[in-house]
Amino acid sequence: MNAKIQRMQRMITESLIEQKADAVVVISPENVFYASEIYIVSHRWVPQRLVMVVFHQQAAPTHLICNIHEGFVRSEEGWIKDIRTYTEYVTSPIELLCDLLQEKGLSHQKVLVEKQTLSAKYNEELRATLPDCEFDDCGPLMDAIRQIKTPEEITILKENARLLERALLEAYKATKPGDTEKEVAARAISNLVAVGYDTVDILTLCSGKTIFTNTKPGDYRLQKGDMLRIDLIGTRHGYRGDLFRQAILGQPTSIQADAYHRYLEALSYIIEKTVVGARPCELYQACLIKFSEMELSMDLPHIGHGIGVGLHEYPSISPLDKKPMVADMVLNIEPIGIDTIIGGFGQELTVHVTEKGPIVLSDYTDISTMCEIELLF
Repeated sequence: MNAKIQRMQRMITESLIEQKADAVVVISPENVFYASEIYIVSHRWVPQRLVMVVFHQQAAPTHLICNIHEGFVRSEEGWIKDIRTYTEYVTSPIELLCDLLQEKGLSHQKVLVEKQTLSAKYNEELRATLPDCEFDDCGPLMDAIRQIKTPEEITILKENARLLERALLEAYKATKPGDTEKEVAARAISNLVAVGYDTVDILTLCSGKTIFTNTKPGDYRLQKGDMLRIDLIGTRHGYRGDLFRQAILGQPTSIQADAYHRYLEALSYIIEKTVVGARPCELYQACLIKFSEMELSMDLPHIGHGIGVGLHEYPSISPLDKKPMVADMVLNIEPIGIDTIIGGFGQELTVHVTEKGPIVLSDYTDISTMCEIELLF
């Protein structure tokens, strides 16, 4: 059993004792993969087809799956040996869960479930079937467990970041004036699969002045002098990669280059403050102040987030997150600074928080200047 699973089991046991509970039921695709170490790709896209892992106070854990996944799950030879199945559209997954809880003598006990993930329909069914159970939330527990990354997880996240950067840069290098945003996006998606990603989850693209975030690629044809920013997100070996990189068709003007360097100074300042003991809310406020000093506006509700098996894990670098950061968190830092006349500037970096200071994992390329797309004519 690896170190990650041992730490998870220890923390779950401690939480069960502290909360005087008898079982934990994880349901979200991220937590089920984290707990079982078996990546069922369709779990994210068909959430009503529940997959669950149940940790018991007095017994080994149980993996509850739809029977169409049974052959695959058993072939993976995971560490959880007790596997139970239900038939979709015949038996409700909640019925299977309730049968298990009753079998373990937990029909009158306290059970922790993921409240944020369990749908209202399934929640009603669970409570109606086991009316004497007390249900509470295990979401915060799993968030706390996943915040701290093992060396193996950090290696995967670094590989993911560097491969994603490579896919983006190769897409930019193949771009030329007259290409549509959709054509550039298609290249980036193809490249991400080519470098080894299992799935492409999200792609957003902004061109021209790049003052917007999370916009979809359209039919606009790129022109010389346009800036270009793709935010590309995918999953590899169950772990996410999430980056955006800024490029420009041709060479930047002096005012564009100056604004970008002001942005980069603010970004570097925030990275330097991403240290053990720093509070995310204070980091967010420091970002607002620094961007104002650099004469760039920054009005995002958060400037970064944890990353791992989930896309937006804790901590969230926002005004509300007040818990000090600890060693071996991995964060994506992603503020965007805007000069309404010149345009918007952004780079997203994956950062490992260590006792010796922050280490940038997304180091495939030098971002001291925007990626300049050569014009071959």
